[in-house]
Amino acid sequence: MKFYKVIILLLVLIIFFYGCKKKEDKIMEKDAVVNEDEIKKEDPVLNEKINTIVNPDKELHYVSKGLKEGYIDKNGNVIIDLIYEIAYPFSEGLAIVSYDSHIFGFIDKNGNMVIEPNFGLAEAFSEGVAYVTQRGERGYINKTGEFVFKLESGISGGFSEGLAAYAINWDSETEDAKWGFIDKTGKVVIEPQWDFAGDFKEGLCFVGNIIHKYDRFNPRSYGYIDKTGELIIPMTFAGAFDFKDGIALVVDDVYGTHFINKNGEPVLLEITKDKYVVEFSEGIARFENPQTDKWGFIDKTGQIVIEPRFYEVKDFSEGLAAFRVEEQGLWGYINKSGEVVIEAKYKKCGNFFNGLANVETLPDYNEYLINKADEIIWEYQ
Repeated sequence: MKFYKVIILLLVLIIFFYGCKKKEDKIMEKDAVVNEDEIKKEDPVLNEKINTIVNPDKELHYVSKGLKEGYIDKNGNVIIDLIYEIAYPFSEGLAIVSYDSHIFGFIDKNGNMVIEPNFGLAEAFSEGVAYVTQRGERGYINKTGEFVFKLESGISGGFSEGLAAYAINWDSETEDAKWGFIDKTGKVVIEPQWDFAGDFKEGLCFVGNIIHKYDRFNPRSYGYIDKTGELIIPMTFAGAFDFKDGIALVVDDVYGTHFINKNGEPVLLEITKDKYVVEFSEGIARFENPQTDKWGFIDKTGQIVIEPRFYEVKDFSEGLAAFRVEEQGLWGYINKSGEVVIEAKYKKCGNFFNGLANVETLPDYNEYLINKADEIIWEYQ
């Protein structure tokens, strides 16, 4: 049962990081891929691969009021008027917007439409290019809106370390596809052969296959490849995450949830022993004490920096982490000393991003942007 609990935990984490971005985290986690009729026909599987902006720009926050969206600074000043039906976070100086939610273009931080709305689908810029579809064609454009190359078949996503995941043989009924990688010329450099693929981080990328397709636990096997497509770390894991600072979080039936180095060797086992540990953020990681089902924080030396006394916590972001003490309890924020700096009074809390976080209040269920002093910067209506 313990192993299945670990599997379920990892599946929830994978869904959280790669698929299900909640409304309360809309500052950082709004989908980077715009979905409409064209993507339903052409690119029906994208949320496993290309639905997050990896490094959104921090200067401006996108907000909404009524049915219109625009951008403010961290003090709540409107910088770009709320004139769009859809607006997305800035990435590499440009943001996806639409006046009608059907055709998309890109604006700069002065609100200038630098790439006219011509695309049925648009993804955020990464490494100087953006994946788009236009009148049945798909490919990558540069920041002038010109196609760098077009794809003859398949679907793709954002670039990371010079490569982008690329899928072929999409089956709309089974949702099967095979993933490989292309370079910035559109050349397939790693042939599609896996059911799942992440992004390259620190020279390695996790890939995975479904073991038993119709098993209710949906078991998968994950390993890591290098940029030549060689399997560097064997596919022996039931779950896997990106490498960060030389280590990656994985799960197997030997050590449960634990970290490995780039040789695939277990590391920091003293940290993960008898604990469910999540990835490190700002030098510390969330962990659950399985005896009490309470969450706290631990550093890479194994030192518990915040005792496990919370029913639920989120990762630290800009020095603060959201918490709640009880299952049906309200949310607040703690600092890295475990001190409550914003009392638990919110129905929902998002992570801080450029000094602001989304929250939802009771009993009216209104949504606001607050700063670290718990002052309301923006009210959504």
